[in-house]
Amino acid sequence: MPEDQITAPDWVPPAVARVAQIIWVTIDGLSLDSRLALKRLIHDQRMKTVWAELMKYQRDNYRVTQTPFHASNLPKEIESWDALAKAHRQRAADLRELGG
Repeated sequence: MPEDQITAPDWVPPAVARVAQIIWVTIDGLSLDSRLALKRLIHDQRMKTVWAELMKYQRDNYRVTQTPFHASNLPKEIESWDALAKAHRQRAADLRELGG
């Protein structure tokens, strides 16, 4: 029986810890391999430096700004439910064309 929650160390960004908890609790049938990978992502000490690097902000005149140093470019599919549905419909149409 899997644990009810996954706890994250203090060095894991709060947003990452929240998403990991959501995935851990809400996805029915999350495989053991997926659970182990999620645990490694959260608990592996090597990730501490990765999270620290990804959470850096640019500096301007020796002061930290609100602009992330490593900009993220999220796929359009996750911007909204509508965009996700549209992507799924397009993928289904592409697969139908392959199958005849």
